[in-house]
Amino acid sequence: RERAKIGQELFSVKSDIPLQFPAAFTFVFRAFTTLDGIGKTLDPKYDLTKIAQPYLKDLVDLRDGNAYISILNSFAKRVGWRWEDIAALVTSPRKIAHTDEVVRKLEEGEIKLQVRVIESEISFKRLEAQQSSLSAALLATLSLNAGVILISSRAKFLILLGRFLFLTSAYCCFQVPVGYFK
Repeated sequence: RERAKIGQELFSVKSDIPLQFPAAFTFVFRAFTTLDGIGKTLDPKYDLTKIAQPYLKDLVDLRDGNAYISILNSFAKRVGWRWEDIAALVTSPRKIAHTDEVVRKLEEGEIKLQVRVIESEISFKRLEAQQSSLSAALLATLSLNAGVILISSRAKFLILLGRFLFLTSAYCCFQVPVGYFK
């Protein structure tokens, strides 16, 4: 009865979700069911699962390649240990030692820490542009004042120097808006 019930469940699963088995698996399954049918015909007390149970247990024990590893994995699963946690437990002292070494090197100056903050860099460039514009405005004003003073004198050399200062003032005046629009 139980096998018939399991068979019905398998067929119902097949109708819900289409399964595809490799051809070799289908032949092996058919061979086992044929052997089971012949055994039941010859001996009504025949049970293939009881006969195969020790062999299947050995296969289950060897699923990790070694019976001891399988026992260890099943014990770890029952206790709630995960291999990731054990690995972290083993590697944590090395990571802490590495962190300590890096901090020591930082403190001694062997390693220099550089941090880039894009917003700060943009602000610094903007301030630099404003500062250069302000310097150009100051230089333009200074050149203009000096040029006016030198031109008001009657000496030819000083008038020439005053005109040069006017040109310098004009150049600096054009640099002021250029610096603000950068």
